[in-house]
Amino acid sequence: MKYLFKIFAWQPLSTEVVVQADTEQEAIEKVKNLKSEDVEWQSHALKKERVTYEIFIKSDKDSTE
Repeated sequence: MKYLFKIFAWQPLSTEVVVQADTEQEAIEKVKNLKSEDVEWQSHALKKERVTYEIFIKSDKDSTE
C-alpha cells in the first residue's frame, strides 16, 4: 500500500499592534490591511501546537508507476 500524507501544522502565534486613527472603523481597516510578514509574531504559550493529518490510501495493485 502507498500512503500519501498531507500534513497541516498550526502553531498559535500572537502579536500586538498600535494603530493611529481618528475612528475605531479607520483603525479596524488599517489592521485588516496589515500584511502578515510585516508584523512581529511571537509564540503563544497558552495553547499547544496543533497538527492535522489527511491520509490517502492507494493499493500498490492500483498503481501504474
